[in-house]
This record gives sequence, C-alpha cells and structure tokens, in this order.
Amino acid sequence: MLQCLVMLLLIGGLEERLAAAEFIRWETKANSVSANFRDWPLEKVLTQISVGSKWTVKIPEDSGVMVSGTYKDLTPTLALKHMFGHLNYAVFSSPKGGKPRLQMFLPSPDAEARSDEKKKAKAPTAVRKNPFNGAKKANYADVMKRFDKNGDGLISNAEREQARSALGTGGK
Repeated sequence: MLQCLVMLLLIGGLEERLAAAEFIRWETKANSVSANFRDWPLEKVLTQISVGSKWTVKIPEDSGVMVSGTYKDLTPTLALKHMFGHLNYAVFSSPKGGKPRLQMFLPSPDAEARSDEKKKAKAPTAVRKNPFNGAKKANYADVMKRFDKNGDGLISNAEREQARSALGTGGK
C-alpha cells in the first residue's frame, strides 16, 4: 500500500514537470521560434505570442479552439503556419516600421448556424428557378417533361436542344 502511495506521488510530480516543460519561446533577435505544448487554448497561445514577439495581437474571447505544437528554431512565419495552419489568420506589417499585428479570423457560432440555414434555404429555390438543375441525374423523358410548359407534350426544337445539352448528350 505504501508503494502505491509513493508511485502516485511520483507520477503526480512527473505530470507537473511535464506540464512545466510546455513552452513557446519567441526569440525576436534570432528570428527563431521554438515550442512544445499540447492542447493549449488559442487565447493562451496568442498571449504567449504577444508577450514573446512584442507584436500587437487581437485575442478573441472563449473561442473554444485548442492548439498544439512541437518544433525547434523555426522562423516566425513557419511557426505560425505550424500553430495555426488549420485556422484563418494574417500578419500585418506596419508601413512605418512599427510592430506587426497578428489577427485571427474565427467564425462565430452564429455565423456557422446562419451559413447552414442559408444552404438549406437555397437548395429548394435553386431547383424551382433552374430547370436544368440536377438534369444530368434524370433521364431524357423527365427532362422533356420539365420543358413541356403547357402540358400538351409539344416541345420546341430549341427547348429539346437545351434539354439534351443539360443531359450531356451534346444535342445528338
């Protein structure tokens, strides 16, 4: 039992040391960035970049994005690419030689919901407005029915050619 207690204390101490070994080291004069961290909140990473690089960094609140990185002596450009390659970001330089500015472009949860709603809303209207929409999936008779405006079964040659091109038969 005593051995188990000692093992738990050792493992606990090891975890603390491993957590303390996580870092982002930004060496501006050497133009070098080294990092070793796992699943840090984006806000923490941006704060570390701001402190280490002396850049102006706009830090979003509670984005919920987690970032990881392990590399040594990369240029700042490559380091940012490794950290944020899956996110939208930009570095703006100052024309007067001032501090660069790092900007993250994160979609808001509302924007994602609105985007999904727009996709759902657009699909039915596209089918109503465009008689060719999905025509390649239909057979010739289905397409011809779409062009029969008054239901009498008569379709002009121009409409027939449009239907054939919609089916990909090239008017043959």
